[in-house]
Amino acid sequence: MLTHGTANEQLNSTPHIGHRFETTLLTINRFPAHPYEVNFKADRDVVAIASGISIGLKAYDTDRRTRLHVLPGRADFHPVGSETYVRAEETSGLVVFSFDPSLRQELLADVAATQRDCTVETVEDIVSHYASAVAPVISSLLETGLRNGSIQGETLAVNFFDAVLRRALNVHGNPRRPGLDSRRLRRVLEYLEENLHRDISLRQLSSVASLQLNHFIRAFKQATGIAPHQYLLTRRIERAKDLLRSTDLCIAEISYLLTFSSQAHFSNVFKTLTNITPLAYQNRTVMMLQAQQSNTVG
Repeated sequence: MLTHGTANEQLNSTPHIGHRFETTLLTINRFPAHPYEVNFKADRDVVAIASGISIGLKAYDTDRRTRLHVLPGRADFHPVGSETYVRAEETSGLVVFSFDPSLRQELLADVAATQRDCTVETVEDIVSHYASAVAPVISSLLETGLRNGSIQGETLAVNFFDAVLRRALNVHGNPRRPGLDSRRLRRVLEYLEENLHRDISLRQLSSVASLQLNHFIRAFKQATGIAPHQYLLTRRIERAKDLLRSTDLCIAEISYLLTFSSQAHFSNVFKTLTNITPLAYQNRTVMMLQAQQSNTVG
């Protein structure tokens, strides 16, 4: 059994179990499909999503334990400061989002712009529709190389938490706000271009644009037609093509330089976006260059 805190021991922070992804904005843990026992005080806003059926005991902000019987896709919200005890005797796994407390306040402020009388400070009900849709995606990303600092994971998590807040508060639609004007968009695109070789967070991009996180995600997609992480991947692959054409760097060096988690991850993304592998692209480029040189000599 995985044990992080026992019935008589109170942890001071959210437990770290299983596959892990972390940025300053959020942490994502994927608990393996094994029995576990946790007893902790949340140091962040926590959303726990069941990957399958879980059976055991639970106690939320109380010493009284009740039967735990969670169905796939069920999600529970544990706000910062809340105390949680769970003993899962049978489980199919769990995906846990831990959000920086400032994110909830930022998203609530955005929600309040739509519904002026919104004064709700905590979320009591998490809609399983969103949980069941997002959990498999996050699990897949964790398995295939989601890298620390990745705005892809942050974008998914922010969109998820934003949707949960809006559904729980019965808020529909988004506030009417100006989009990403040409000056701000140019500033963001220049920042991305100058930092393709670095891990870039969603918080950094929203700060460059001087917009709130969820507003930035919507405004960027409205201005460019694609999400920030998709744009970043596209630009990194274009930079990779330049490096494959104009340098002697090997594929492993290029994948590392452009912050991909592995050469395999880089090759998969490259082929997805170009319909050709990096090696085949490099070989084709060499052959074309040799043919041009041969024609010039002839």
